[in-house]
Parts: sequence; C-alpha cells; structure tokens
Amino acid sequence: MDIERKSATLVNNGVKHPPVLTSGTLTPEVLQSFQIACLHHFNYKKIADGDMVTTVAPSLQSPVVQQWYFANQATLKVGTFTDFMAALRKRFLKKNWSDTIRSKLLRSSQGEDDSFDIWVEALEATNALLHGTTAVFSEKRLREHIESHACEELRSLAETTEVQAVMDFQDFKESLSEADVKRRIDRNWRKREIEAIIASRTRVSVPTSRVTTTTLSRPLAGGSSAGATANTRTAPLPKLTEDERKLLGNSGGCLKCRKVNAGHFAKSCPNGFPDPASYRNLVTGKLAVAMIAEITPIEEDVFEIPHVAVVKRTPSLQSSVLTSDDDDWDSDKRRADPTILKSLCVPSFPDSQEGFCRFAALGKRLSQLNANTIPDAHPLPSIAEILSDCGKGKFFAKIDMTNSFFQTRVHPDDIPLTAVTTPFGLYEWTVMPQGCRNAPATHQRRMFNALRDHIGSICHVYLDDIVIWSETLDEHRRNVATVLECLRRHKLYCSPKKTDLFCISINFLGHYISANGIEADNKKVEKILDWPVPRSASDVRSFLGLVRYISNFLPSLAQHTLILNTLTTKEAEKDFRWTPAHFQAFESVKLLVTSRECLTVIDHNNLGNNKIFVSCDASDFCTGAVLTYGPTPETARPVAFESQQLSGAELNYPVHEKELLAIVRAMRKWRVDLLGVPFVVFSDHRTLENFTEQKHLSRRQARWQEFMSQYDYTITYIAGIDNAPADAMSRKPTVSAVPPIGVVSALEIRCDLDWVSAVKSGYLVDPWCLRLLESLWDSVAQKAVGVETVGVSAVEALSRGWLDTRVRNGIGVRLGLLYVGERLVVPRTGTLREDVFNLAHDTLGHWGSEKSYAAIRASYYWPHMRKELESIYVPACESCQRNKSGTKRPTGPLHPLPVPDSRCDSVAMDFVGPLPEDDSHNCILTITDRLGSDLRIIPCRIDISAKELATIFFREWYCENGLPLEIVSDRDKLFVSQFWKYLHRLTGVKLKMSTAFHPQTDGSSERSNRTIIQALRFHVERNQKGWARALPLVRFNHMNTVNASTGFTPFQLHCGRQPRIIPPLQKPEVHDTDSIDAAKVIAQLETDVMEAQDNLLLAKSNQAFHADKTRGPESVYSVGDKVMLSTFHRRRDFMQRGDHRVAKFMVRWDGPYLIHCAWPESSLYELELPGHTNIFPKFHASLLKRHIANDDTRYPSRAHEEPAPTFDPENARGSSLC
Repeated sequence: MDIERKSATLVNNGVKHPPVLTSGTLTPEVLQSFQIACLHHFNYKKIADGDMVTTVAPSLQSPVVQQWYFANQATLKVGTFTDFMAALRKRFLKKNWSDTIRSKLLRSSQGEDDSFDIWVEALEATNALLHGTTAVFSEKRLREHIESHACEELRSLAETTEVQAVMDFQDFKESLSEADVKRRIDRNWRKREIEAIIASRTRVSVPTSRVTTTTLSRPLAGGSSAGATANTRTAPLPKLTEDERKLLGNSGGCLKCRKVNAGHFAKSCPNGFPDPASYRNLVTGKLAVAMIAEITPIEEDVFEIPHVAVVKRTPSLQSSVLTSDDDDWDSDKRRADPTILKSLCVPSFPDSQEGFCRFAALGKRLSQLNANTIPDAHPLPSIAEILSDCGKGKFFAKIDMTNSFFQTRVHPDDIPLTAVTTPFGLYEWTVMPQGCRNAPATHQRRMFNALRDHIGSICHVYLDDIVIWSETLDEHRRNVATVLECLRRHKLYCSPKKTDLFCISINFLGHYISANGIEADNKKVEKILDWPVPRSASDVRSFLGLVRYISNFLPSLAQHTLILNTLTTKEAEKDFRWTPAHFQAFESVKLLVTSRECLTVIDHNNLGNNKIFVSCDASDFCTGAVLTYGPTPETARPVAFESQQLSGAELNYPVHEKELLAIVRAMRKWRVDLLGVPFVVFSDHRTLENFTEQKHLSRRQARWQEFMSQYDYTITYIAGIDNAPADAMSRKPTVSAVPPIGVVSALEIRCDLDWVSAVKSGYLVDPWCLRLLESLWDSVAQKAVGVETVGVSAVEALSRGWLDTRVRNGIGVRLGLLYVGERLVVPRTGTLREDVFNLAHDTLGHWGSEKSYAAIRASYYWPHMRKELESIYVPACESCQRNKSGTKRPTGPLHPLPVPDSRCDSVAMDFVGPLPEDDSHNCILTITDRLGSDLRIIPCRIDISAKELATIFFREWYCENGLPLEIVSDRDKLFVSQFWKYLHRLTGVKLKMSTAFHPQTDGSSERSNRTIIQALRFHVERNQKGWARALPLVRFNHMNTVNASTGFTPFQLHCGRQPRIIPPLQKPEVHDTDSIDAAKVIAQLETDVMEAQDNLLLAKSNQAFHADKTRGPESVYSVGDKVMLSTFHRRRDFMQRGDHRVAKFMVRWDGPYLIHCAWPESSLYELELPGHTNIFPKFHASLLKRHIANDDTRYPSRAHEEPAPTFDPENARGSSLC
C-alpha cells in the first residue's frame, strides 16, 4: 500500500507560547522557521540558555523525533539550542541537504523577463536556509554570484567602475534594481514595436529576378524545388491546412489573422480574418525559403529584405530559432564590418571578438543542410610535406586570413538554402558561413588557386594559414611581397593581428619550426609532464586512470604502476606516505606516456580504417580532453592531451555548459588536426548528443554552436567509468605555490664540531680530567697496545686513539671523548660548562633548577654539576630574577607606630575617592585621632590645592581640637607639596609619611576609611547619590561605637560621657550644681584615656604577634648591598598610561639598585634610584629581595661589559688650565 508522504508544518501560537512542529517529513525551510520562532519565544520569555532545549522539546509532535530526543536526552540537554538544531538537522535531513541548496543557489540565474528584485529576494531566502553552515554565502560571495548570473545588461553594468566602487551590498542591489526597471521598460517597448511592424507589413509579390528554382547539390526526395508563388483567390477564405496550422503553432502565430510571430492568439486577435482576395497559402513547397516583399536598395550591393512569412519546413531541413529573449537581438547592439556588409544582402549581428557579422542560430540549420550536401573531395595538403619544405628555410613568416570563409560568396541559386529564422524575420547568407560541410574544401581550393605558382617553392597553405620560408633576409622580403601581391590580386584579406613576418622561428601546425629544423610541440604533452606529485590516494587514482588505458601499447608500464597501486588502498587514504620509490615510478610513467613509443600522429592523407576521437570531460574546477587516433576507441593511440582550469564566471556554469566548454576548448586547441575531417567526440553527458538539434539556445550556447558548426563531428555518449583519460585530465591537481619535493623529508641534528674540539682540548688542561685519563692508561691498556707505549703519556695515547673503546670502572673513551657511563665528561675550561647550562636553562625556557638538571643529567657529567646549577647558575640568572614572581611569604616583622601620649597629639589624614559627584563634592577627607578620641569626615574635592587643604584642616580640626604634635599621612601630592611642608615648619607640627607602596604605615586612617565606606553603602541611593548628606550621621554612629583596640567609644574619650540616644522613660533626677565635682570628672576622663592607651598598646602587640606568623624571616641588608625592587604596585600605574600594555607580561622585579641608607630596626631602606624615576626612594623590606650576582669567572658569557669611558670637554678644559 502506498502511503503519501506529508511534510511537517509549523504552528506558531505567538511569542507567548512555544511554536509547534507537526508530524511529517522535515525540510530545511520548516526547520529554519521553527528555529526563528523558538528564538522569538526565548527572547520574550527571557528563558535561560540551559532551559531552551527542554522548553521546546514537547513541541515536537512527531513520534520519531520524540523517540530520538528521549534516546539522546542526556546529551541534548547539556548543549545549547544551536547544538540541538544542528543535531536535529543532521539526524532528519538528507546528508547533503546543504550541498543541494548550495547547488540550487549556484544554478540560479536571472532570466531576461525576470525581475531583478524578485530574483535577488529568492536568492537571499535560499541562502538564509544555509545559515549556521559552512555552505552559506557571505555578502561578498552573494555579490559575486549576482554579478555573474544577472542578465547581460546588468552584468555589464556591474563591471563598470561606478558600480564596482559601491562597497555597501544594499547600495549595490539598489543600483542594479534601478537599472533593471529601466531595462524591462525598454524591452517591453521594443517588443511592442516589433509586433506592430510585423503586423503592419503587407504581402507583395516577389521580383522575378529572385524567384528562381533552387536545388541542393543532392536532389531532395519528394518533388521539385519550390519557389515563391502568389495565388490570387476570389473564393472565400480557405481553411488552414495541417501544415499551416503546424507552422503557425511552432512560430507563435495567430490562427485567425494567420500571421506568424503575431504575439497574440485567435481569441484576442485585433486584426480579424485576412482578405481572401490577397491571401496566399503560407506553405507552397518543401524547401525552406522566404516570401519576400519589396527589395529596397540602401547602397550599392547592399539590400534590406523585410520578412513576410516562413514556408514549410521539411523533416530534412528544419528551421532554427533563436528565442527573442536573448540580448543578441537588442537593436542598439547590432553592428557590421563594412568589408563584410557589402557582401551581405541582409543585416547581421556581430561577434565581440572578431568584429564580423554572424548568425548565432545558424548551427542547427547548417547541420541539417550538411546532411543533404554532397561532400567536396578536394584534399587538404599533407602536413608532412609542408613541414619538410619549411625545414629548408632560415627566415619564416606566418599569415592568417581575416574572416576567411566570409571572403567567398554563396552562389545565388544556393542563397535560399542558408535561410535562418529570427525574431525580425527570415534572413539568408550571401557569403559562405562557417559550418558548411564543404566550406574548408572550398576555401582550400580558392587559396590553392591564388598561390598555385608559388606553393612548394616559397610557401604553403593549410586552410586559412599561410607559411613562407626563405634562405636569406632579402629573399624573404621578396617572397613575402610576392605572396601578398597574389592575395591582393585575388581579393583575399589577411589579419594583421595574427600575422608574424621576418621570424627566425615559428609555431605552425603543432610543430616548432626554426633554422635547426622541425621539432615536436611540447604543448601536446606538457599537461602530462607538468602533472604535480600526488598528495592523496585520490590523486594517485586519478593519475593511474589516465595512463592505464594505453597500457596495451606500453608493456613496461605495468612494472611502474604496480608500485603506485599500493597508494590507492583504503589504508593509504588514512596514512599516505610518498617515498622516493613512488616518485621515481611516477616520473617514469610520465616519460613513458609522452614518449614516441606511446604517442602517434594523425595521417590526414591516408586515414584508411583509422578514425579520430576526442574524449572530453569537465569537473567543478577544470576541463580536460584527450585526442586519440586509431581504428576503434579501444585501440586508438593518444596524440595529445589538454587540461585547462576554469576561472571567473566559468566556475558558475551549469554542468552541461561546462561539459560543452570542454569540447569547445578541445576543438580550438586541435583545430589543425580536426578541421576538414570527420571525428567523434566522446562525452559522459548524454544531453549533449542532441545539442545540434536543440531548439532554444542561450547566447553562449549559440556562439559555441556556431563555432562548432565548422567541424564535421558527432557527439557520442560514453559512460564516465570508460572516459577515464579525459576525466583524469579534468581533475588534474593544481600546483601549489611551493612545489612538492619528491623525497622523504628528515630532520638531521649535528653537533658543533668546534665545540667538540674544544672539549677534547679541555681534557689537556683540566686536572680532574687528566686524572681520569691516567687511570685509564694503566698497565692493562699499555700491554694491549704493545711495545710502542713506552714513554707515551695518557694525553698522547688519547690523541693517537689508543684509549678508544677502553672502559674501566664505568669510565671510557669513545672517539676521543671521555664518558662516565653514557654521559659526556665536560672539562672546566672556557665556556663549555656554561654552554651546557645555557642549553638546559636559558634555551629551554628558564625553568627551575630541577627541570634544568633533568634535561642534562643523562647526557653530561662533571663533579658537583647539580650543586653548581642549583646554587650558582640558576639563582644568578638576571632574567629569572626579574620575571619570576616570588613564592615565599612577605618578609619583615610588623612595626606598629607608638601609642600617642595624649588625645589629639597624633592624627592620621587620608583621602577617600574619587566618588560620584554629590552636592559639588567627589571626595572625602578623613582626620583620625590615633588614640581614638575623635574622627572628622569632611566632604571635599580631589582637585583642591594645598592651601585649601590647610584651610579645611584649620576649620574642621584646629578650631575643635587644637594643634596636633604630629600628622601621619601617605604620599599624596597635597601632603608632599611645598606649601604643606612650609605650613608644618611654621606651626612646629612633625609630618610623618608612609614609605612608598606601603599603606600599612598609616593603618589607623586606612581602617577608618574602610569603616566609613562600609557605612555609606547603607545610605546611598541607587544612583549613588546622597553620600555627602549622610556623612554627619555616619560620624555620629562611629563616635558612638566602642573601638575594639581602646575599649572605649570616641565620645567617651572625647567628652567623658556617652551621648543620649533614647529619650528617658522617666523624668530625670535633678542634681544640685554645687554637688558636681569637676575635678572628679576630669580625673575620670584622664583615667579612661590612660586605660585606652594601655588597651591600644596591648592591641598593637597582639596585632604584631599574629601578623608576624604569616611573614617570613626578614633579610637584613646593609648599606652598599644590591637588591631587586618589586614592581607589584607600579604595574597598575603603567597600565593606566593607555599604552595598551598588560600587567601579566610586565617584569616582576626591577634592578638591581644600591642601598643608600638602612634602618633595619624598622625594616626601612633607602635606594639609589635613577634620576628619571619619580618614586620616593624609601621602601619596606617586603618589597625588596637580594640580588645574586653572576660569577663572571665561571660564566663569562653572562658578564656585563664595562661601559666605555666618556669625554667631558669642561673637565678637560679645566685640567689644562691647571
């Protein structure tokens, strides 16, 4: 029972609900619509990426899809929605669905009647189906496709400079769209104009001068020749005959007004029935001739013949029609060469290359005319005789005729036989068109008659090619003049572009002719000789497919192909290895195929039972052909090979046109061998067998058919498997930019011979190595050599080679080198050991000592090698000291500041900011009493000056608490300004600043800043405004909070009491003022302050104790030591400069720098920094590490060069004066 396949559909319920995919066959279109609808639903519902698949899974109604989903649920849920759709397409679409759509896209072209906008819209819709795949067209690729597949006028417009300059894709489409609208309007207007002209023409009798009985060379069966007769009828309008109905039906005529190419049908006919008195039968004979109206002369020998009607077409001579949709019929593109126009009685249409007028639709017409033509037996000259005579000369000339066949007129009786149907009417040739069966023989006879007296003595003629040879230059000048005079006398014209005169060598008839003689043209076999080296198993199969069909002629070929057969297996596809043996066999096969033993030549004078075969094929990127000669295709020998790449628009040709292009290229390539003789064309594209009978042709096909009509050929289908030679030529691999090397590449590592010599020389000066040699040169070794060892030292024995292969206690000598086991002994001399360390450490990436030692321990040996590497070489590496981050704990104990003696004696100041603008403030200044009695939080700006800062300090602190004895701060630009320093000098306040990049010095202000920022987070608004208004409340809350270090609130230490926060529930008791003892209150306050000092001292001790647990032992440095300075805090400054550097790639340590002053009791050191640095030179010990200097004696290559002496003119002048 047949079950009808139903396609799946999409049910979209809006963005609020998931789309539903019904049961049925899934297509790329419905899956794309489903994916887009799902994405809209996800965006509307804001569904997370991980929940998308589970959201739409219930919407798949197909049981098969659901079963697939549940089987792969674990994998599909983990991936994204895009992965889910990719898996869905892979499972339920055809394997090559994207290739099918891409092929459809590549085949799409704009017809002449198609709208450009509709065509492009369909292109983009098709391309959208490929979204997310590698086959999708980019805008650039889509533009290239439009430029090559639009109609002719738009393609020409797209190649102009103005359109090419348009870079935006949308603007490009709009420019072509506007031109397409104008094109379609003009096209419709021309059609209406042509229809009106045809409809308005009247039928008149044909002049008697043209009404002649014309026959073909071979009589036609079925009656006499037909002429154009006018039957005047007085009877009623006769009925249409069967032939007339067929004629009107094939030509788009009207059955009512009985006009061909009427453009309408009988139901809508505006003309009515024709006049019975003037009506004559549309069909009067069996020859294809035209009913001609008046012949109006335009100029001498040039006539315009308007079209009236087409007479009956016999089965042997069918009319050829080129559809009016082709742009070749565009009136503003017609032009004619004046030299040809006078020979024609009708206007023609030009060829863009040669400039002469051609009828593109003539090919099919002549193919049927040729079938009824008696062949002309005039022979073509022997190529062997031509070459033999040419070999006598030293100077040569080659002349090519221009429009050679058009220089011969058609006999007036045969002109009607060349009739061609066009949208403008019926036209006839008055000159010999290309493609006539006897055209080559007729032209050869005419050329022979013109040069009869000189052929064989100074020249030869082969169709439209003339070759002239001479012994001397003067003789050559006379011979050329003689030939040209003969051509002028017989009114034969030459092409200057294709004429070569006064040459010492020429290429003629497929041979290279020079004073040295005749040589074969290597172009016939260059495609084989240039075959690139195969790089895959498919390349080998393609090459072998080319050569195997000629294996019958070359018995020795099998022994070479047998070696290459091993590369055609499935195993070779996985692991393709090209060896020298394969390369030698490959080159041998190419030489055999191109040798005289294999190749042959075509004997045109004695074909006998031999035939000429042309095998053609085309691939996606190349065309190929093979010319063979022999009795049968199986036994034919190769003559020449051809292969040519497709380029530009040719890559976008449909398959049948690529196959046809291969045939055209072969005919052009081997024109000398094929013209004038019958041959068979083999193609694996069956539709080409009927190409000569094809009714509707594109412009390109019409040009090709007209070109091919000059050959006597037959296209025969051959299966692709039997067309291996041409298939191989069409798939010839392209040669890469770097030619492949036919050998197995190998990496060879050689030791430095100079270094080895230095090792051997080092044995003579290293005491330890000398002791090893002495131990080897013992009595056993001396006895093994013989009496020659008397008085010979161990060093001399080593140089003579007597210690080679000597082994004792694991120590041996090989090739003059000492070994401990398998490890080479390296003496201490020069830079030998440093070279080994450099290879193990510096070259391998500056790894640590363990990995560096592991790289050399199995190959080299000397005493204490590991210790020397770990303790001297690696630690002294300057690159490692600068670039490797520290892995140890921070060094140096915590040194808390001393506890102040009294309240407000020591204060800490710091800035918090920048902050968002609020009430014209963007920063906070905090002033903290280090004893914890007061805190000031003052809003300000970050761009205030030192003078404004002093004003704020005077107003907010001095007026409240008086002048402090010392101020602790960081190194802000305001605190280090000259004004601030001068103010402290006047007031007597001591300014204490923190060291560079060590905020722990000013710990109290840093802690206050953190507490303030934390409290402000609860008061700022969502737009981060209102923080300035909240500062008084934050200060009050802070002042009313017990400090963990002092054990008191700042209010208690500042005022001696706690503020009232909650109103009393009862009326407070009233005390007598006299009863309050002020002294007691003051004493209590002083007691609280002293207790706070004790608590603060205890807290600092505890803090130091716990902090020192996480710190490493301090390295104590002295004045004059060199240290490395950490760049941890400076990296951020470098990044903020905007020079696109990242901190990850910056050095970790800088230096070395010399210690200028040292305060080890407080872990503080002052360095001698360069003058260009703008950094405070005092640093905490945690930012320093000791610099380990290189041992210049052991490792001289790493030693720094001493700077060259400088000359100071001022000092020099002063010393001379003294």
